Amino acid sequence: MLTIGPSIWTGSVLGKAHSASLLPLNARMVIEGDSITAGSNGPPWIWQSVSYTRGRYFLPRNFNQATGGQTAAQMATQIADITALNPKVVNFLAGTNDLGGSSDTPSTIWGNIKTCIKGYIDGGASWVVVGTVMPRNDATWTGLTREGDRNTLNGLIRGYASDSGLVGYTSKIKVVDLESYDPDTDSIEGLHPNWLGAIKIGTLFGAAHLSLIDKTSVLTDLYLDSTSLAIAASKNAAMTGTGGGVNGTPSPTGQIATNWTLTQNDALTVVASKTTLNGAEAQKFVVSGTNGTNNHAVQLSMPVAYSGVIGDTLELACDFSLATGHQNIRNITMSCDTASVLPTSLSTAVMDGAGALSGTLRTQVTTPLTGTDSSTNINLIVQFATGTVAAELIWARPYIRKIPTDL
Repeated sequence: MLTIGPSIWTGSVLGKAHSASLLPLNARMVIEGDSITAGSNGPPWIWQSVSYTRGRYFLPRNFNQATGGQTAAQMATQIADITALNPKVVNFLAGTNDLGGSSDTPSTIWGNIKTCIKGYIDGGASWVVVGTVMPRNDATWTGLTREGDRNTLNGLIRGYASDSGLVGYTSKIKVVDLESYDPDTDSIEGLHPNWLGAIKIGTLFGAAHLSLIDKTSVLTDLYLDSTSLAIAASKNAAMTGTGGGVNGTPSPTGQIATNWTLTQNDALTVVASKTTLNGAEAQKFVVSGTNGTNNHAVQLSMPVAYSGVIGDTLELACDFSLATGHQNIRNITMSCDTASVLPTSLSTAVMDGAGALSGTLRTQVTTPLTGTDSSTNINLIVQFATGTVAAELIWARPYIRKIPTDL
């Protein structure tokens, strides 16, 4: 459902519907914010937003423009950096550092947020999705007396539709209310999200993002299309057959899709089998045992031959499903060998308690090639913390392509 202001998305109630066209599949998205959005002090919420929207947005290289410690005042001086990426949607979350590290009033902070919103729209964005300032209870915050200012600022953000300074802009603004964020259970230290918090924030933003874009199809619908680099007799995007290989000691056991290799680099027990997901053949594996080193992983990989030339860039998408009961997972991610692609967690946070998760992951654009290239790899990865681990994970419909010049 598409909405027009006042539009405040809380995950359940949306404002008035209107007849404006939804954004097409592959609309460009850029995100701006501080460390909460950058993922520099914990897991990145954008992981769950991408998954929730089933990877429907195109993520240009450097789409995550967030920087730890950044204020709305600083972001207001960097509008051109955002609009240079030609986004159709800009996701914007600011105010925490202004309240916690400056004497700026709620009115001043809101003025800087408005400057950013107007600048993005004037620069070509169709929508700006703005989050309210999340609750916090870390040591810095408890030493201040700014909770009233946070509530006042959030009132200004929620009330954007009646702000005379935004006349002509309100129909392109969507507000996501983050008041349900609980720093006691959703954060690492009272502020930065743990995985539970990142998934909560990502779900709220993801629902808003999904409401703006055409939901007829997803990128992985093209996994058998000729635009995929993984379509040939020697490749197997369909994940058919059981002739795949294994690596690691002990080696994974069970059925592995032909031309794929399942690897583990610790003393884990990995049992593979074939199943289906989203109407396609899929690769499943169940992991148990004790992991001895942080970030050791179970990886499903397939080499992909292609003809790459200077300047070429790639992206990768894949459907996944993680069953409930997982333990000590630090990250689920993807890569190809030209670059690491989706922001990953640098913290010690694990996904325990998050329940079942599923969707479509999609990478940002890889680094442009500086020479010719003849092969890459599809790498589908789950990383673990040390200790007892558990995971039942399914991958399906991998899609890898060169980025079209007109995207």
